[in-house]
Amino acid sequence: MKSASLQEPTRHRSGLRRLLSRPVVQTAYFVLLLALTAYYLVRGGSNLPALFDRLNWSLVGLAGLILLASTLLYIFIQYTIYRGMGVRLTFRQVFSIVCPAQLGKYVPGKVLLPGSYYLLSRQAGVDVREIGGSFLISMALWLVAAVVCSLYAFSALSPVLRLGAVLLVVLLLVSVHPRVLSLMFRVSARVLQRLGRTVSAERLDQALSLPYHFYLKTLLLYLIAWFLVGLEVFVLIAALQPVAITALPASLAAAAIGTVVGFLALFAPGGLGVREGLGALILAPVTSAEVAFFVLVLLRVMTVAVDLSFGGLGLLLGRKR
Repeated sequence: MKSASLQEPTRHRSGLRRLLSRPVVQTAYFVLLLALTAYYLVRGGSNLPALFDRLNWSLVGLAGLILLASTLLYIFIQYTIYRGMGVRLTFRQVFSIVCPAQLGKYVPGKVLLPGSYYLLSRQAGVDVREIGGSFLISMALWLVAAVVCSLYAFSALSPVLRLGAVLLVVLLLVSVHPRVLSLMFRVSARVLQRLGRTVSAERLDQALSLPYHFYLKTLLLYLIAWFLVGLEVFVLIAALQPVAITALPASLAAAAIGTVVGFLALFAPGGLGVREGLGALILAPVTSAEVAFFVLVLLRVMTVAVDLSFGGLGLLLGRKR
């Protein structure tokens, strides 16, 4: 009876994954996305040529450089996490792991992102425990930094949602505490041992015995990375119209909330449509709906171009290595 109750949540989760991965659900999502895009083009599409004419291409180029810097910083953060855990990988090796794995976020369900990260890390000789620990630490601190950067938009939330956001930050910070990480991996080790796999508890403790300044340093790097993404949105708005520096917090919140919610939306490849919709709502007090939507679509195009370029380069470097 006990085993049946334990299997029930797993069945629910697998059922949800199957539902979201069905072609009917994904087709419905894309039909809705196309319908909304068509509605926007009918309503404000006549403004698109004018928006292109207004673009300051020097500022667009500056936004592209900022995007490159934020992407390289993200890779450096993964490199820092691995090095902090005692995994001796070069920056080039981490580049060839992270960049191709990031392409998995464009597949509905986001399953290929952690799967690719695991397989490419294993090919580089990283132990399973270090892979799991680095991925959990990275995702938790990435989310914490995004919530901190979204404080501007919290004033528009209800008290219940604000409390939920605070509790989320606390939960994420607790989840990456060395003792909590060690407990979670010990439970995993026991499960693996029952399945016939042997796991060294001593090596596990060594991999997760990370000092507190390691977490603070990683969190600070993620805050800088999110700031660069928000700055990119701000520069793209400035490429279309005069904008005050007071619009920077809204740009930062639009980039952070839109990206995180889009990532959590399993049905949306790369958060397509979700980031643009939420970001446009947050940018409403700063600029018009047409400019906000245009800026976020332009950001999407630039991001996809960089992800594809870096992903291909990472695969090439991995093959050479």
